Amino acid sequence: MHMHVMHIRPVRMLMLRIFMLMTMLSLDRRIMDMRMAPPPYTNPAYPVPPGNF
Repeated sequence: MHMHVMHIRPVRMLMLRIFMLMTMLSLDRRIMDMRMAPPPYTNPAYPVPPGNF
């Protein structure tokens, strides 16, 4: 029982870390795509304006 409770926490930590890594990679991919070909319109969903790059 104690082992099961202790086993849940690293799995959640690993899932959170993987989720953060995936979001960071997708954000980097978006930034690289905007750097290669900036869109003619500004995306309101994107937090960083394309003028900074």
